[in-house]
Amino acid sequence: MTLRRFAALLFGACALLVPAAAYAWVAQAPPGSVVPVAFGDIAKVSGAPIGCLVRRHDGEAALDCRRAGDLTGSYGTILTKTQVLVVRFESPKVAKIVFQARHRQLRAHTCGG
Repeated sequence: MTLRRFAALLFGACALLVPAAAYAWVAQAPPGSVVPVAFGDIAKVSGAPIGCLVRRHDGEAALDCRRAGDLTGSYGTILTKTQVLVVRFESPKVAKIVFQARHRQLRAHTCGG
């Protein structure tokens, strides 16, 4: 076996093992540890049908959380650095804001419906 072929095999093995090891490291993070997330990442709650997507809302970074499965009739939350919204899904793709509050303000706004 030539050195070039050995290096190619070693590189290929590393390319397969490094992502798997990184996933295993994050998947086995101890309870209570912080796992950073970035735009487009999805965080799932172990043992519960809940997930959160990191996205932009009104120009701010937001954590958009909802249950898995059919969304119609369910609720979701959108949390940003300035506000929290609670939405009720009228269909799988349409949600209506039912509660809105800004951080550090005593006033909250509920929407009739």
